[in-house]
Amino acid sequence: MISQKLFLSQATLFLLLNVGRVFAQEIPLTILDGGHIIVSLKVNDTIPANFILDTGAGVTVMSSSFFNKISSTAKEIGFFTGFRHDGDRLDGELYSINSIELGGFEQTNIIGAVYPPLDEYGIEGLLSMTFFRKKAFTIDYQNQKLRLLSKAEVDDIASNYKSVPISLHQKGDASLDISIPVCVDNKITVNAEFDTGSGHELFLLNPYYMNHLGLDSTRVPSNTYTTPIQKRRLKDYSSPLELTICNSNQPAVSKTVLFREGLIYEALIGSGLFKDKSITIDIPGRRFFVHE
Repeated sequence: MISQKLFLSQATLFLLLNVGRVFAQEIPLTILDGGHIIVSLKVNDTIPANFILDTGAGVTVMSSSFFNKISSTAKEIGFFTGFRHDGDRLDGELYSINSIELGGFEQTNIIGAVYPPLDEYGIEGLLSMTFFRKKAFTIDYQNQKLRLLSKAEVDDIASNYKSVPISLHQKGDASLDISIPVCVDNKITVNAEFDTGSGHELFLLNPYYMNHLGLDSTRVPSNTYTTPIQKRRLKDYSSPLELTICNSNQPAVSKTVLFREGLIYEALIGSGLFKDKSITIDIPGRRFFVHE
């Protein structure tokens, strides 16, 4: 009888401590060797899809073959012009999609576009940050899981790890990118577009910063880069540099950085600085965490 009372007391205490608290829902991910993240979705409640989770996509896009599955319910709502990091221009129609669901979290009236080149790579779509405009989430690279977080759970993370401010780059309701501060060689701080769609190893800086880092373009290795859409020939200069996410208490990491002509950002980074850790992106709170 005593043990039963003890059990009931413990159960009651557990319930009291967790009233109103929503625990993070874990969603399995497939993370490819290069760092690209595959998430399984449901579109319009019933249509399964595998999209790449792409923090740098700006707009959620679909391949032509996948769009054909939902075209009868999609409503054309406008036109969009965007730019790749290298300056190549992208134009296309925008559509309102009834819904996209990820692990029980559903967003309705999603704005998306069609990008036919995805068909060539067998990719059904790219899920952009517009989906997470009101929901914080964690990418656990080690265990290949995504966690959807309540505000209380983000606050728990904030009580144990330093937050890094994020900047939002928005174009109406259709497009949303994020950038984070990156410290380079203890000399400069740049606002870097964070792009999981680039995989682990891409680190780009605008050539403007070469002089600030004491680099001479005539004395470092260089190669020609051809843009995939407009076939413009640009020059990449390369140099090893020390990088770290500013204010994150993470150690600096030596990486080969490319200074790419035509880069439309101060910098662009993939996920290589934290591919063995977890990151939390809190767009509502405009904060970013690197943690275990």
